[in-house]
Amino acid sequence: MKKDILKAMLHFNVCMIEFKKDDGSIREAQATMSPAFITSTTGRFTGKPSTALINENKMDTGDTVTFFDIDLEEYRSFKINRLITINNIDWKGVFSTT
Repeated sequence: MKKDILKAMLHFNVCMIEFKKDDGSIREAQATMSPAFITSTTGRFTGKPSTALINENKMDTGDTVTFFDIDLEEYRSFKINRLITINNIDWKGVFSTT
């Protein structure tokens, strides 16, 4: 359910997220899954509404959340239990499975 809330936030907004990568480093990203900011299946950002259909279920499985990185203009993903903040709100522990 918490993952669904996060996915809804990303579907309608650009969110600043911070998460811990597999190598232990902390990563910040301007993340979205809003078609208004994703313009093609390759993920190129132009700020114009997208005509591409995104199959979120195919890209987003288990405890992994897929997002479009506005700065890198590419899709990225992270494990939900590694999310630290979203829009400067401390989510560390909220999504923790431990």
